[in-house]
Amino acid sequence: MGGRRLSGAPPRVGDTVALEVLGAGRVEATVARVDELVQEGVRGLGWRVALTLPDGTTAHGIQRGRARLAFIDPRHRLA
Repeated sequence: MGGRRLSGAPPRVGDTVALEVLGAGRVEATVARVDELVQEGVRGLGWRVALTLPDGTTAHGIQRGRARLAFIDPRHRLA
């Protein structure tokens, strides 16, 4: 599923996602972990997503509701 836009539902572990990485250009990252965020007892409002980059580093992002995946580190963004 390379290049898939993440919206509407969280990605699954093992999915590939195209990212733009500062200094490395476009890379294919693999979803390593997806943790559901629970707010005030309400489930399914957001997910914390960890993606493994080809160089072995991890990019951390958050997807809230139907929004696109947003990254904590400004060096990473969806391609």
